[in-house]
Formats: sequence, structure tokens, C-alpha cells
Amino acid sequence: MNKPKVAIILPTIREKNLLEFLELWKKELTIASKKYQVRVYVVEDNPVATFKFSPKNLPYDLQHYSWKDIDKTLGKSAWVIPHRSDTVRSFGVYLAYKEGNEYFITLDDDCYPAYDQKNTVGYFIDGHIQNMTSFTWRENTWSNSIQGYKPRGLPYGDTTTERTVENAAISHGLWVNVPDFDAITALSTPKKDQYFDLIKEFSVPKGSFYPMCSMNLAWKREFTPLMYFLLMGEDPQGQKYIYDRFGDIWCGLFSKKILDHLNYPVVSGSPYIYHTRASSAYDNLIKEAHGIKLNEVLWKDLDAMTLESSTVKELYKELGQKLPTYSEYWEKLKLAMSTWVDLF
Repeated sequence: MNKPKVAIILPTIREKNLLEFLELWKKELTIASKKYQVRVYVVEDNPVATFKFSPKNLPYDLQHYSWKDIDKTLGKSAWVIPHRSDTVRSFGVYLAYKEGNEYFITLDDDCYPAYDQKNTVGYFIDGHIQNMTSFTWRENTWSNSIQGYKPRGLPYGDTTTERTVENAAISHGLWVNVPDFDAITALSTPKKDQYFDLIKEFSVPKGSFYPMCSMNLAWKREFTPLMYFLLMGEDPQGQKYIYDRFGDIWCGLFSKKILDHLNYPVVSGSPYIYHTRASSAYDNLIKEAHGIKLNEVLWKDLDAMTLESSTVKELYKELGQKLPTYSEYWEKLKLAMSTWVDLF
């Protein structure tokens, strides 16, 4: 019996982080390799591969790519993969699809295994796949009509019930230690040692959006055309795009709109990872400024959009065509989205 093929996509520009990542995930992926065919796709955000390590000593397959491989593989379409951005991960997503992987997980290079009573050793890949097979969580079945008080008739006991969704498209894992905050929130939120209280397992309601983070994200093969992380950072000629740090957020908006249309659930919660590094909130404030403003408009336009197509690829192309052209950037992004989906 063939083992299911699982791809782990890792963008990086930091050799030290990569080596630490490989060491800290070694035990987890060794256990997983007994059940799955695991291949790690390292996409180095540099002109050529510069990191030196010995993949022969790893218990799983590892492939190492750079801009050189993007140009060689995609040719005239290579421009849709940006440089100097974590969204270079899109190239690893594409390769993993072409090589027949069934499940996809993308992580950041400063995200390591996190263990407690739920997240046990060897659970990480199993947890994501289980989420996409049959996901169960507890949900409150009563709405309080007077917040902060107990109106007459509201039960005093437990008002939650167990819910289950089958066949989810995306498993959105969360994080402990350093949360995924934007710059404004990071600057205004008191620091805490742990953020386990932020881990809330739930199925994202149909018709609702959520802030999708690519630090710990899994999906099934058939939804891979939706997993394009957009044009952030720089183009291959070194020209900066106006937006940054919104590639995964807007990918999440687009994919959720389409998955709602197709009636596929999205779940969020565990398995989570230990996120070690908080980037500079001051630097991020500059990077996020334009995106924060547009994000307030984009989700409303998507919410009002009506989709008519019936397949993942057709819907992605349709959504791209129906997106408003907010600026010259959006003309290029819409072309990039169309070029991307035609690769599949």
C-alpha cells in the first residue's frame, strides 16, 4: 500500500533558521515518514542556492530551490513568483502539486513543534489531515441577548454542544509564544509569555472571512490552484510592490470566498506551532500601511461578489476577473492570478 504523499513548503532566506528548523522538526518528521511520503520543499529567496547542509542525513526527502530554479521551471511565467518576500513559497506550492502530493503544509522557518496534552509528538501532520477529514469542536448554541448579564431563560449550565464537519478544504493551524499580529496591534498589545489562550478550535462559518496565516497552513491537493500568495516584496527586476505582508491574508480571502461557493469547510485551531520570532513592528507598520487601508475595502467587495462557475480553477479565474482594479498594481495582480491558475 502506497503511503500518502505530503509536501512541506518552507520559504527562507536565513541559513541559521533553516538548520535549526531541520533539527527541531527531525523527530516529528521521522515519525511522520513511517506513515507518509514526506518531502520538504525549501525555497531560498536568493538568486542561487547558498545554504550548505546535508539532506542525505535526513529521514525524509528534501529539495532546495532558488530564483534560478523559478526562472528555469516557469520560463516566461516566472514573474508571478515575487522576490524578497515569504510569498516566494508559491513556487514550492506549484512544484509540490506537479510532483503529485496529496496534502500540502506550509510553514515559516521560525516555526517549530509545540507540545502539550493535545499536540503530542508525531501529531502534527496527522492533526492537519484529521482536521480535513472529520473535524469536531465545541460551539455555544445559545446567544445572549444582554451581554454581561443573564436574561430570563438563559440556562445556567453548559450551553455548548459538539459540532462536526466533514471533508474540509483547509486546516489553518495556529501558534503559541509569538502571535501573528499586525504592526498596530503589536505596538498596542502588552507582551505575554504564552498565547495558549488564543487557541480556539472552530469551523469558520460559511459567509465569514478569517485572517489566514501561512505560518502553519494545510490544504488538500484539489484546492492548490487557490493557494497563490500574490505579488508582495519585489518583482524579478527589483521593483518594489506597493503592498507587503498581505499575501497570505488576501489569499485567504479569495480562497474562502470560493470555498464557500463550493460548500467546502475551513477549520482553524490545532495542530499549532511554536513561533519564535517577532519581526520589527515599526518596520512592519511601513510595509503594511497601504495594505491595511485597502483591506478595509477588499473584503466588502468580495462579500458582495457573486460567483457562477463550478470548478476551482474556473472560480479562481472568475474571481480575479471580477476584482475591482483599485490601482495599477491590481491590473498586474489580476494578470498574475490568471497566469498562475493556468499553470495547473
